[in-house]
Amino acid sequence: PPPPAAGAAPRPAGARWGGVPPATTAGAATGATAPEPTFAGEATDAVSVEAWFGGERLRTQLVDRASLRPGDLLDGPALVAQLDSTTVIAPGWAATVDGQGNLLLERR
Repeated sequence: PPPPAAGAAPRPAGARWGGVPPATTAGAATGATAPEPTFAGEATDAVSVEAWFGGERLRTQLVDRASLRPGDLLDGPALVAQLDSTTVIAPGWAATVDGQGNLLLERR
C-alpha cells in the first residue's frame, strides 16, 4: 500500500475508512448492529487546483475525504480524494456528508 499522507497516522493492516476493521462491519448484512462511523481524519483546509469541466479550466477545491464531517457541504466544482477513489463534484452540483459519512450529491 502507499505510504500515509504527511502528518497522517499509518493504517493498521486490514483497516477500512475510519479505522474500523472489516470483521467489525461484516455482521451488518445479517441484521447485527453496525458500529457508529468514525471520522479519524484531522480537519484540513481544501487546496485549490485547476481542473477541466466541459472544455473549461476551472479553479477547483481538492479535499481529503478523511477531513469531512457529517453535515459538511461542498459546492462544485470539487474533487474529494481518498485512498481508493476520487469523487468528482461538477459545477452545478453539491455534496453533503450524511451521518454515516456518505457523500450525497444533488444538482443545484
